[in-house]
Amino acid sequence: MYDNLHLHFDIPPHDHEALARMAASPAFSNCTGQMNKHNCIKFSHGDLRIDYKPYERSGRVRGSLHTFALGNNRGSFTADMVEYACTKLAQELGIPAGWLRVYKLEIGVNIETPTSPEPFLNSLLHHKRKPFWPISPPRNANRPFQFEATYREYRIKFYDKAAYDRSKGYLPKTYQPLMRFELVLSSRRRLLGIVKRPYLTLADLASPDLLRLFSNYLSEQWGLVHRKMPARFVGRTLQEAILLHAVHVPEVWADTKPTTPPSTFSYYRRKCDRLWKHFQVQAGPNIFDALFTESLHKLSPCVVE
Repeated sequence: MYDNLHLHFDIPPHDHEALARMAASPAFSNCTGQMNKHNCIKFSHGDLRIDYKPYERSGRVRGSLHTFALGNNRGSFTADMVEYACTKLAQELGIPAGWLRVYKLEIGVNIETPTSPEPFLNSLLHHKRKPFWPISPPRNANRPFQFEATYREYRIKFYDKAAYDRSKGYLPKTYQPLMRFELVLSSRRRLLGIVKRPYLTLADLASPDLLRLFSNYLSEQWGLVHRKMPARFVGRTLQEAILLHAVHVPEVWADTKPTTPPSTFSYYRRKCDRLWKHFQVQAGPNIFDALFTESLHKLSPCVVE
C-alpha cells in the first residue's frame, strides 16, 4: 500500500533520555555527526535518507517504507507488513512512531499482468480531464515506462514496473510483467485533507481505518481514469457519435473552449461524460479493472469496501 514517505520529527527540549535513545539507535549510531554549512547532519541508513539538525533537535527521514521492510517494492505490501514496517522503522530510529509526522506519502498497488502492460499504458488519456504524459525513459530504454497526470498537490502515476526495474538491472528479463498504479501525495495539506485529521504519524499508518480509507481512495482515483476504448457508433445519432469520438481527442475540448459560451461548453461536456459512462457499462468490465481490484484485496481483504 505505502511506498515513499517523508517523516519529520522533533525531540522535545530537555528530554535527554529521548535524545540518548535516538543517538544509540541503529540508524544514528553509525552516523559520523559531521554537520554541513547549514548545521545539518546528512546520512543514510540502508535506502533511507536522514537529515538531522542538532541545534534545533529536529530532523527528516525520506525513503520507501515498502523497500525498508522487504528490500524492494515489487511484491505485495500487506496490512501485516505495514504494521511490522512502522514498528521496525521507529525502533531503528530510536524515536516513538507517534513523534514521526508524515508530510508526504505515496500509496499504490503492484498489479501482476498476464502480458506486458504497454498497450494499457499507451491507452491512458486523462484523470479528471488532466491528461497523462509520458515520462522520459531511462537511457537504455526505447519507450516510456511511466505516465503521469500532474496536479499542484499530487500526481497519478502508472508505470511498467518490471520493464523499468529490468532497465536498471534489478530484474532478469524473464521476470513476470508487473504494472504499478500510484498516488503521490506531495502536499501535507492534501494528505491531511484526505484523512481528515490535524496531523498524521507513522503510528497511524497501520491502523485498519486508515488502510481502509486509503484503499477506497485509491480505488476512487482508479475509477476516474479515462482510457482509449474502441467506440462502436451503431445505433447512435451523429451528435452522440461525435461526442463519443471526442472522448479520445482532448484537443477538441481545449481548442473549442475559448470560443464556446461556457453554458454550451458545459452542456456538451456533461453529455459527453454521460454517454461515455453508459458506453463503459455496455462494454463490460476491463481485465485491468479486475486485476486492480484483485491486487488491492490482496493487500488486506478486510479493508476494501
